[in-house]
Amino acid sequence: GTFVFRGQFEGRNVAVKRLLPECVRLLEREVQLLRESDEHPHVVRYFCTEKDRQFHYIAIELCSATLQEYVESPSFDRRGLDPVSLLRQTMSGLAHLHSLSI
Repeated sequence: GTFVFRGQFEGRNVAVKRLLPECVRLLEREVQLLRESDEHPHVVRYFCTEKDRQFHYIAIELCSATLQEYVESPSFDRRGLDPVSLLRQTMSGLAHLHSLSI
């Protein structure tokens, strides 16, 4: 019941998650967790939630790639981010989430 699209929010590129209304409890929990963890530079930022008659939407920070793309695609532009730095950033974000019991 969830799809993710590219979008714009206040002039910045974002990922827009579209959820079915029956997933509202999932949405509420996800938004709560995003708000709790929003202050860390290595955790995805939350921007807003909207809804219409058919769907609920969450606007979050758009990541430039997935970890899978970074690891598996030799042609992927890593923009100077070496594997050790990537691992440090990932673990820093994960440690922050764990400190919040997420």
